[in-house]
Amino acid sequence: MLIGAAYGEKGREPTLLVRPVVVEDPRHFYPSEHSDFVLAPRVTPRVAEFFRENGVMFLDERGNCFVSRPGIFIDVRGRTTASAAGGPGHPGFVDARPRKRTASLFTPRRAQVAAVLLARPEIAALPIRYVAQQAGVSTGTAMQTLELLARSGYLSSNQVNGGYRLERGDELLSAWAQSFATGLGAELEIFRGTGDLKRLAHLHPLGWVSGEQALSHLVVGGETAHIYLDDPAALSEVLRQGRFRRAEKGEIHICTAFWSTDGGRESDLRPPERVLSPSSPLAGWPVAPLPIVYADLVSTGEPRLMEVAEQVRSRFKF
Repeated sequence: MLIGAAYGEKGREPTLLVRPVVVEDPRHFYPSEHSDFVLAPRVTPRVAEFFRENGVMFLDERGNCFVSRPGIFIDVRGRTTASAAGGPGHPGFVDARPRKRTASLFTPRRAQVAAVLLARPEIAALPIRYVAQQAGVSTGTAMQTLELLARSGYLSSNQVNGGYRLERGDELLSAWAQSFATGLGAELEIFRGTGDLKRLAHLHPLGWVSGEQALSHLVVGGETAHIYLDDPAALSEVLRQGRFRRAEKGEIHICTAFWSTDGGRESDLRPPERVLSPSSPLAGWPVAPLPIVYADLVSTGEPRLMEVAEQVRSRFKF
């Protein structure tokens, strides 16, 4: 059973809409235009994570619960039996002792929100809907992420015009970048392999350049490449032009760009610079947002790129 609550104007009672839903497989669930609240006997961990990522609130008989509304955040997970919700010796017992919050700050969707905040700290003070649009996530996910970041001390409330203000930006950048390779970066990757980058020299830019190829004026003779495509359908063209071949440990990484490009217009996150070195096969391609460039450099684990990563890090103004 699912209850969708459509919150009306101030002073009006909320409208409750009830519709049945199957929650065993997230592929069968489509969030409605209203604020969905799922009530179910059991919400599996896989489905629960899907709901959290999409800002869908839920509660099951075991006591697993997720609620994210302005000023309210509840996240209880890991209960696998009905007795776990009941407590010791009493079917209706509710354990009010503080529990350690287990919600990760850097699930892929939350990491996207953190990335746009690191790229443009001032965006934290803007409406949540705008933050969500720039990060490519739902409004519910953006709201949830901002609340989690505030609880973790990375954001503070902006008393002047509402919204938030970025705090401890350096620490957030470090934590976010360290989780990138195995989190958001891994999810965005659609190809890894080998090939001839020089064959891309005459290819019209189809996305963004990151990592050392974005800094070819600082790095000479680098072999790794990180490309983010605006449209994943363009992958076949890039593979054909570069004669790329899949390889588990290949140094060419092709990913999907998640940040907003405003339907083809210049995004607020698009940096003014482009790949500068005329010797680079990707000369003229736009450079990915600075946090992405930094994270891709760090994720290589190559000592020769750590100094370059520190140069990139020094460009952040928190």
